Amino acid sequence: MKKIVLYIIIFILCTSLMLILVFTASGGLRQKNRWSIQDEGITERLLYTHYTVFRGNITNHISKSGIVVPSKDSLKQIAIDTSNTKPDIKFVVGDRFSIGDVLYTMGDREFTSKDNGWISQIIHNKNRTIIEYIDFSDYYIYTFITQDEERLINQGTQVKIIGSNDLILDGEIIYISPEIFDGELEVKIRYQGDFLPGSQVKLNFILEERKDVKLIEKEVLKRDERGTYLEKLSEEGLITRVYIDVGIEDENYIEILSNNVNLGDEFILITNEFDGARYLEQLP
Repeated sequence: MKKIVLYIIIFILCTSLMLILVFTASGGLRQKNRWSIQDEGITERLLYTHYTVFRGNITNHISKSGIVVPSKDSLKQIAIDTSNTKPDIKFVVGDRFSIGDVLYTMGDREFTSKDNGWISQIIHNKNRTIIEYIDFSDYYIYTFITQDEERLINQGTQVKIIGSNDLILDGEIIYISPEIFDGELEVKIRYQGDFLPGSQVKLNFILEERKDVKLIEKEVLKRDERGTYLEKLSEEGLITRVYIDVGIEDENYIEILSNNVNLGDEFILITNEFDGARYLEQLP
């Protein structure tokens, strides 16, 4: 019996000693591994994308939305005497037509349109047919600008009108309200085209335009207390800052004025997400 108790005590002591040794050894290995990694240095990997300086055109503009509204005389009619001959009308209700289109014929004679319009109604009476249409040339675009914007915009300012189908037309400012409503001024713009009544359009008031200049995406620019700069990657994997002077900008691009940047120069933007960019190894 005493031998059994002695064996049990010896077994417990041996087991405890082994556990202590294992714990100490494992802790020592973790400590060694941690320090060995620090001693060897960690290579940090960063994602970046390339941006190339290119030549193009750019405009500094103010963007607004507007709505196509009618003037008082936009609804027009064409009355056709049908007592002798019936007309052959080339359009139906809902059709749109342009200046020069043949609206109808009477025998061998063709009658062309002098307006851009939309057929709203065709009325057949006993001795007369009436083509009723909306004249798009008697429509204008209605929008508002702020007081600060009014200092930059005048009746000579060029306007580009962009429709929902990406149709781009030139516009002319015909009216800027002298009165201010809730900090804004009413603006009316005349245009030549066939936007539908009630259409929402985008307006770009062109303040300044540059052609054939050096451009790059705005998102790659960085700024610090010294100014605006771009980051360039050398063949050795080092990142250097190139400080630049910039000109006008739009929603996506900015003009580069500096002579230390040339067409075709590549710059980088370091990102945190993988978006098809390559890896850059930055030395510790």
